[in-house]
Amino acid sequence: MRYTGAVRIMFLLQVLGVLFTSGAATASVAAAPMAAASGAAISSTPGANSRLVIGILSGNLGLMRSAIDDGADVNANTGEGRTPLIVAAMSTHPDAVKLLLDRGADPSKKAEDPAIGNALTAAFFSSNGTELTGLADEPDPRKHEAALEVLRLLAATKADRNLLVRRAGTDMTVLMIAARWGALDATQILLKAGADPNVRNSAKYTALDFATGGQSGISRASAADRAAIVSAIQAAGGRKGGGR
Repeated sequence: MRYTGAVRIMFLLQVLGVLFTSGAATASVAAAPMAAASGAAISSTPGANSRLVIGILSGNLGLMRSAIDDGADVNANTGEGRTPLIVAAMSTHPDAVKLLLDRGADPSKKAEDPAIGNALTAAFFSSNGTELTGLADEPDPRKHEAALEVLRLLAATKADRNLLVRRAGTDMTVLMIAARWGALDATQILLKAGADPNVRNSAKYTALDFATGGQSGISRASAADRAAIVSAIQAAGGRKGGGR
């Protein structure tokens, strides 16, 4: 099953819907989309958190800085436990991720949804996830590189690289996700950052089990990339868990 731009649209609507139904929206927030498009600053402070999220989703670093300077909480709950950093990670905005990290955002905070987890595992969710795993309906090398930069930034933080999240009917680490979908570049980034290839999920499988299980009929990964993933995991000391 391919993913389309609808994934991004649904995600944006969901986040904005949370903002406007939570009471966080104010007159300043209503004006924010036009300000985001024009680059104009918004001076009022009551909607700082909402303006921060709108800045993230629109890729407007100026709006983000203004919101933070006006008191926006970089670790706020934007809805369902999603922090601004989680939103940025899911939205394929590496500059927004870097800005939030520089301003003190905590990459270890987790969303309520067990499929999302922390900011690092969130990088494999929504639009950023489709770019990392090669499942975007219309692959774009620039978006793929932006998604990889999001992953690099977050993999270098204190976020738990071995956190298990619910995906595809089981629990998986980010390394397992990358291995399963044949994402060689993501696998290399995670291993270099110190992800443990021998973590076992509840079914006793490791990343190497997922790498050799085969999803070639679903992903666009080549046989060469899949073989390289197996070699990279083995070179890092990875072993099969054997399952139950």
